[in-house]
Amino acid sequence: MIVRSLIALIVCTVISVRLLGASPDHANAATLVEVIANGERCVVKGKEFNCKAIAKYLRERMRVPLTASIGVADGDHVDSDVLQRIVAELKQAGFTDVHALRLGFIAEPPPK
Repeated sequence: MIVRSLIALIVCTVISVRLLGASPDHANAATLVEVIANGERCVVKGKEFNCKAIAKYLRERMRVPLTASIGVADGDHVDSDVLQRIVAELKQAGFTDVHALRLGFIAEPPPK
């Protein structure tokens, strides 16, 4: 749960910086899609569902504009190929600003 919160915080910060200077309308609102269960399940704003329905869910249920920033994040040690597949599906559905996000931790180097 801490990792999910950290991912959401980082993504929101990065996307917020990208949107500085954007118009006050919601045409560029940011959305985070968290991928779990190796690409079978996606979580958006706390709701979990099948990733195959992600584009339809964002477009029809959440009414996310096609120009909105969408981050596709690894929420459960998901393969990079899986993230790229979901990014490609969203782009194919017409979303124009979709990016795979990977979270990594920097550790101290081992002692010499």
